[in-house]
Amino acid sequence: MSIAIHQPAESLALLVALLNSGLPRATVIRALSVFSCIGPLGMLLGIAVSEHAGPLAVGTVVALAAGTFIYVGATEMIAEVCSITIIITFSVSIA
Repeated sequence: MSIAIHQPAESLALLVALLNSGLPRATVIRALSVFSCIGPLGMLLGIAVSEHAGPLAVGTVVALAAGTFIYVGATEMIAEVCSITIIITFSVSIA
């Protein structure tokens, strides 16, 4: 359910970013089409693994998903912290 609610907002944000990047419209449509298919395919894969595989496979899929969230979250936070540090350093060096 959360993926179904989250996907349209994320697709809209991706659409705006891709259009602002200057990519051709056909490339933007292809990229958004692939992006829109990945969520449902991932859900189907998760359902298939959980119904037909053992606990080791389910644990592996959950670990991959958790690792992906940690990686994305950490890289976004590091970028944010580094940009704040650069701004503070620059401000202090000017004063």
